[in-house]
Amino acid sequence: MRMLDVSGAVLRDVDLSGASIDGAEINELSVNGVEVAPLIEQELVRRQPARALRRSSDPADLREAWRQIDEAWSRTLLADVTPQQLAAEVEGPPWMEGKPVSWSITGSRSATW
Repeated sequence: MRMLDVSGAVLRDVDLSGASIDGAEINELSVNGVEVAPLIEQELVRRQPARALRRSSDPADLREAWRQIDEAWSRTLLADVTPQQLAAEVEGPPWMEGKPVSWSITGSRSATW
């Protein structure tokens, strides 16, 4: 199911074995009387420490969070890229024909005019 709003629902005697919930708002979600949102947030921070910095009001913390996220994203992008792919020349869009274009692995481009 997608885009399902079950806020305020009370489920009794429900079998959720093997269920998967992704991208959910889980504020005040209780399972057997236990508030689970803080437990899930704690586990997500353990997996990705930059999450702890994202709510900070300190600019230095936010910069560090961005640096960590950017580093992780770069590793993700480069995970399956071969050196040959990195070195390959890419044809630019037709309107740039004849102008030198360099493409980075993130898809941004710079042109020399």
